[in-house]
Formats: sequence, C-alpha cells, structure tokens
Amino acid sequence: MRNWSIAVVALLFSVVASAQIGDYVIGPKDLLQISVLEIPDLNVERRVTDNGTIDLPLLGQFNVAGITATEARAQLETLLRDKYVNRANVSVIVKEYGNKPVSVVGSVAKPGSLSISGKWSLLQAISAAGAKNLKRFGLELGGKTPVLVFDDADLDKALPAIEKALTVFAGQFCMTGSRLLVHRPVLDAVRERLGSRLEAVKVGPAADAASDMGPMINKQSVTRVDALVEAAIAQGAKVVVRGGPVREGPLSAGAFYRPTLLEINDPAMSIAQDEVFGPVLAMQAFDTEAEAVALANDSIYGLAASVWSRDVDRPLRIARQLEAGTVWINNWAVVYDETEEGGYKQSGLGRMNGVAAMDDFIEYRTFVHEVDLAPAADRP
Repeated sequence: MRNWSIAVVALLFSVVASAQIGDYVIGPKDLLQISVLEIPDLNVERRVTDNGTIDLPLLGQFNVAGITATEARAQLETLLRDKYVNRANVSVIVKEYGNKPVSVVGSVAKPGSLSISGKWSLLQAISAAGAKNLKRFGLELGGKTPVLVFDDADLDKALPAIEKALTVFAGQFCMTGSRLLVHRPVLDAVRERLGSRLEAVKVGPAADAASDMGPMINKQSVTRVDALVEAAIAQGAKVVVRGGPVREGPLSAGAFYRPTLLEINDPAMSIAQDEVFGPVLAMQAFDTEAEAVALANDSIYGLAASVWSRDVDRPLRIARQLEAGTVWINNWAVVYDETEEGGYKQSGLGRMNGVAAMDDFIEYRTFVHEVDLAPAADRP
C-alpha cells in the first residue's frame, strides 16, 4: 500500500444557510466539493443523488443520506485514513460554500509548508489547525482595493479603467476595485460619467463577444450580493446606479447581476469594509491627501490600491503611505510573474510570484564543519 501524506480534506456545501451550519443535514441534489491535497483524482465536485449517495474516484460510493455535514466529514476522514495513511495526518474542514468555516479538526502534519488562496476567515481556521505543528503558511487572501482619483486625474483614461476594475470577473476577484475615493472637486463629474458608464454595461454570457460582463458564479451569490446592497441602502448609502439581479428575459435564468454604484459618507459601513465579491462599488469623497490616505488604509485588507493623478510627485508620495502590497499608478491589475504579489494585514502572509515567492518553501541552514588539516605527525 502506498503511504500518502494527506494534509487537508475539505468538504464544501453550496446550500448551507448560515443559521444551519453544523447541524445541516445533507439532502438530495446538494452540491459537495471535495479536495484532498496530494491525491488529485479526489479533487471532485459531486451532486448528491436522489438515493443520497455520491461516487468518489478511488473510494467508490459514499453514502451521505440523512447525515449532517459534520458526520460526513468524520466518515470521510476515517475512510481516507483507513485506505491511504498509517498515521492520522488528516485535517478536515467543513465549510459553508463561499462563507464561514464550520469547524477544523485534527492536525496538519505534512507537508512542511502550505501555500493557499482563499477567504481570510477560512484561512484563519486552517492556520489555527496548523499552529500546533508550527506550520508555515503562504496565504493570499481577500482584498478591498481602493481606487484614489485626484482632481488632476485624466478622467478620460481613468473612468474606463475604473469600470473594468469593477466588472472584470463580475467583481469576483481579490483585486476588484470596490472602493472609489474621489477628490471632491471632481466628485460630480466622476459620479455622472462613471454612473453613465456602469448603466451602459451589457451583461450577458461570457462566450458572447458583445457582453461587457459575464455572470456571477451562481444564483446564491447573486442573492447574497443583492442583500448586501439592500443593507447598505438601508444604512444610508445613496444609490447612484442600482444595478442588481437581471429579473426579466432569458438572462433571468442565469446568475447575472448588473453593476451597482453607491455613494457613502461613513467609511465604517459594511459595504465599505467587507469584501462583497461582486460588481458593487462604494464611492466616497475626500478633501485632502491625508484624508485620502486615511480612508484608503481604513480596512482590514491591504492587497492592492490604484492612484490616479497627472502630477509627477503626488502619486508616489501617496503610494508610499498606502498599506497595500501592490499599488498601480494610472492603471489597474497589472500583474507580472516576475514581481511579487501579496498583501498587508488580513490580505495574507508572504508573497506570490517574484523571487520572494520561494521564501515560504525555503529552510535556511548553516553547516559548520571543522577540518584538521595538520599532518598526522604534527598532531598532539
């Protein structure tokens, strides 16, 4: 029998409601995503059949009828341990699909380092599981990218880029430009012109060249994002462009969400602090450079930022003060394999790409080897 080192087993359930986490009973048609490090054939997505089973490569039929997510995790952990490992090197995570982790059990014994991308709350749970073995992690987590537009910015160049910063991947991108900080002298112009651009965005199938923005990952995400927008409006956000779910016509059958632009005055609002992961942009005015920097840094995230100004010195002066791993000046989402990518604060640990990407996987050692080179006759 081959000895596999299984580090993480993750079961993700797409239909679990927040209030039901932990006690949720798996039912027919529920979607399960299973990922096992070092056994690629087990990285599968399976929908529960009417009789309550799923078929797993290498493991055969797995019965989940009428059991809870926690019980399914425990049974799969036992099945994997019995079949593939001699020691319990299995850590199992059960989480709500796209939301909060339920629980982490066991320990991550191997490998020595893990490099993971994902939601910060989930990676906090994984890091806690690895802490007992002093596991080293490289974490690329979420972001709440601020886009700073100063009064001397070239709006003809800036606004098309800001539109794409919101709509690329339908806002489902860790570097999505989801916060727009605008110098007050140009606030009215930005509001009017950007609002018109976002209203004109044509959502549609990604395979259709005429589409400006494709769908979200699923309808659950559409519902989740729209609830966040409604909550922001209830908290006082001003609607510039409502956008929202497509409810009529052929696209209503899909997960299509039109871009939304909200104007806020309170940076503590959830819509300005939480990663929405959808095409929703929160806009706020600032009066001074110091205020712009303070607003940009007022976040648990620090993955990236974008600064727009035609001044020679101002963009670099601002960029040096921003708590962000990547700062684009008069641009957005320029990423090269040769340059480091990663964030401050809850946006992660370590860096992807560039030379620094190797640091998570390197152990530095020193060897001191004393060699006596004196002839044997001269030795005491």
